[in-house]
Amino acid sequence: MNSVPKPGRATDRWRLWAALIAVAAVVLLAQMPLAGWLAASESWVREHPAAGSLAYLGACTVGSILFMPGSVIGVTAGYLFGLPAGFVLAAAGGALGAIAAFLSARTIGRSWVFAHLSAHPRLRALDRALYQQSFVIVMLSRLSLVIPFSVLNYLFGMTGVRKIPYGVASAIGLIPNMALWAYVGSLARDVGELLSGELDSGPYGRVLVGVGLVALVLVVAVIHRTASRALQARVGE
Repeated sequence: MNSVPKPGRATDRWRLWAALIAVAAVVLLAQMPLAGWLAASESWVREHPAAGSLAYLGACTVGSILFMPGSVIGVTAGYLFGLPAGFVLAAAGGALGAIAAFLSARTIGRSWVFAHLSAHPRLRALDRALYQQSFVIVMLSRLSLVIPFSVLNYLFGMTGVRKIPYGVASAIGLIPNMALWAYVGSLARDVGELLSGELDSGPYGRVLVGVGLVALVLVVAVIHRTASRALQARVGE
């Protein structure tokens, strides 16, 4: 039988420094003039579409590690590249960012989580459930707009969720949300309108919110059922 993967051998000091650097980077990023960057990027992307696409994917990868919201990834792609190119890049950028943040969390935080599971049978059962139902849980979670993109990346990275199912399920599950955000971004006529938050996602957005709420309920049900079975099996040993 396969077992939940154990954490790597990263030292506590290395993980502490990595966490401090990440926090400092997030604070620094929050102070950056986003409007100015987008305005400058718009003209540069039009002149260099291929290089702009690669730069965008790189920014998504790094930005996701620094807790960039999924909505920012999507609307930026829609605004800079339009549809359908913006949707394709948003889906790819979201998947790359999700994987990068997951691996960062798996390296930095998994050891700490794993060390605290042995004393808590219920948490150990929950971790086992995430391991056994990785694809289903990740897929349903990605369909929900309720749980923030960056939170899911790090949450799954610190648990027993398997890498390959996580990557595949994230890439597929992010498609509807990224389509919505890219569409919203493509509606903006300028940077000011994009950052105003007043763009309407239309009926598609409202439908997606409903689907997301249903998916969230299913996630809770799947985790509860699988964790309960794992806990009962543990007690019966």
